Amino acid sequence: MESDPRWFDSLKGDIGRNQTLILRTEKEQYAHSIVEQGEFFDIIVIDGMWRYACAAKARPLLAPGGLLILDNSDWYPNTARFLRETQLFQIDFSGFGPINGYTWTTSIFLSADTSLQDRYRNPSPVGGIEQVADDDR
Repeated sequence: MESDPRWFDSLKGDIGRNQTLILRTEKEQYAHSIVEQGEFFDIIVIDGMWRYACAAKARPLLAPGGLLILDNSDWYPNTARFLRETQLFQIDFSGFGPINGYTWTTSIFLSADTSLQDRYRNPSPVGGIEQVADDDR
């Protein structure tokens, strides 16, 4: 979903076979475009114009166990609050971005029925040592 015609034109040549790029320049059409897909989504990313309106349209389409990503959630506190009020848990990731000298926050929102797969038996920090404390019982 894109709202800027110039950016849309620059992107449309790079779209893969399993991707669709849609141009919507009006708020209601932009936010409603997820509804037009007619399906539920395991992952929804909101990182564009009119984030509150997009969240309101997208939330009912989040599949059970799915997750929703809200970029720059620190700039959209009302959108984040709305998502929390729909029984989603908010997990924040804050830090410096690649192009700015200030930090921002990206949040993921999960429902209580989300089942995260245990991919690793024990946390293993990059550059860390593998050690188990003697009193870990």
